[in-house]
Amino acid sequence: MRDIHEVKDTVLTLEKQIERKGFNEGEKVGFGKGREDGIKIGKADGIKIGKADGIKIGKADGILEVAKNMKKLGFDIRDIVNSTGLSEAEIEAI
Repeated sequence: MRDIHEVKDTVLTLEKQIERKGFNEGEKVGFGKGREDGIKIGKADGIKIGKADGIKIGKADGILEVAKNMKKLGFDIRDIVNSTGLSEAEIEAI
């Protein structure tokens, strides 16, 4: 027959194992949730950055197109510089 101390030690060991298992399961759930949240935040940030970059590129393309058309129409280079904000060198390179 086992003595009370052995039984108590066994119960404590089992309680620790149960706590540890629960904690590990909680960690798994927490890490999974954190990962999902991180992905959502990363996607949202990526979309914001992508939109901002797309707007900048579109604006720059539009300015170049206007400068190109003004140049074709024979506008003075200084008028093109003043209208578009491009440098003379940039306009000459078009």
